[in-house]
Amino acid sequence: MEQFVVTLKPKALKGEDDHRVFSIRVADETYKKLDLLSASSGFSRNALINAMIDHCLGHGVFQNGAEQFNIVDL
Repeated sequence: MEQFVVTLKPKALKGEDDHRVFSIRVADETYKKLDLLSASSGFSRNALINAMIDHCLGHGVFQNGAEQFNIVDL
């Protein structure tokens, strides 16, 4: 009888896939807008939030008092 072999590939542990998990609080109205956009676009809230963060970090200018900076300045 031929031996039946199952080969398992180890799963990456949480945090070892070049992603980090964190929790944020958002206003109820913001949550509703994200939920509506998610439902109508077919993208998850997580995917939408990641795209928004990436876009903002790449294009946004942030101001602290009189000082302005963006991610390129850091």
